[in-house]
Amino acid sequence: MAGLGRKRQGAVRALLFGAAAGFGFALQTAVTKDFVTEVGGGVVALLADWSVYVLIASAVVGFVLQQSALKTGVLAPAMASSNAVTLFAGVILGAVVYGETLSHGGGHVAPAIIGLALAVVGVVLLARAEGPTVGETAPGDGVPAPVPGP
Repeated sequence: MAGLGRKRQGAVRALLFGAAAGFGFALQTAVTKDFVTEVGGGVVALLADWSVYVLIASAVVGFVLQQSALKTGVLAPAMASSNAVTLFAGVILGAVVYGETLSHGGGHVAPAIIGLALAVVGVVLLARAEGPTVGETAPGDGVPAPVPGP
């Protein structure tokens, strides 16, 4: 995705870099499950475990990709794609790699579906949001945006 993003401009570039960053963040959530099992083993056990290095690498790569998405200046697709891919890829990695499932008892399925639906609505609203117009200020900013010169 990031490779494709380098060849594009504007919103498409932001979307692709954001999606790639989202996958990096989802990988972090999946690897954290292995990492926390090693924390109690001490520093030597931590440094000998693969999860520490994958966690660090995915954090750095995810951060760089997110910054590349934000650098495009088209924030809505950058944030929407990052959030959506983080959410969905995290669920898919949890199910495929760790065999995680929702428990069928105790009413856990309905809140999970409602939460997923709300997340999808939020991502769609964020993706469709328009940026500020020329001369408009951000809330609490008090300083007007610069007006482009001739």
